[in-house]
Amino acid sequence: WRVDPRGVKKLLGDARDAGVTDLVAHFNRHPELFELAMDSIIIAEVNDLTVQLFGGRSSLDFIRPIRSYWKARPDTLRRVIGARYRGLPQYTEETQVCGIDGRVVDVVMSMAFPPPHDIDGDCLVGMIDITDRRQAETQLRELQDEFARSARISMLSELTASIAHELRQPLAAITTHGDATVRWLSATPPAVDRALKGLESISRASDRAGAIIQ
Repeated sequence: WRVDPRGVKKLLGDARDAGVTDLVAHFNRHPELFELAMDSIIIAEVNDLTVQLFGGRSSLDFIRPIRSYWKARPDTLRRVIGARYRGLPQYTEETQVCGIDGRVVDVVMSMAFPPPHDIDGDCLVGMIDITDRRQAETQLRELQDEFARSARISMLSELTASIAHELRQPLAAITTHGDATVRWLSATPPAVDRALKGLESISRASDRAGAIIQ
């Protein structure tokens, strides 16, 4: 893409005269200036691959203010203009660009700026379609999430089995001591001392079971 930025020359000059050093923050404080910038920067020329990628019929479809291409990610455009304002030679970012056909395309965008003294020079923009890569990354994240869910389920199953194993011992002790206590109390004469010891053992096993559950 060849971009004609001369429409914002006065806007940027006014910002410099006002002592603005951070143009992005300045745009955030004065959104009306950013709106003006989006309407003042013009696409001057694009190649055939751009027409194919962004759903145009011919390169003439693209000759318009830059606003329509950045509806999905105006923040990128703010940073691009800010980079030019700081005198950087180029700026690169992964972002999203709106096509002529309404699709939003994931791209790596790299913009080369003219030298700082050439305030009327055009900017050149290159874009690489990374839609497939983004889709692959999304699928990978979904797969990782599924693995994480499976791991949590597996861990929960192991924990459940471990708790069940630990509970079997005190519950078996409660049953054993309970049966023995009944026999000692049913004896003639009742073996009260043994029965009391049996009840104490039941109490200890109950406490242990409660501690395991806690």
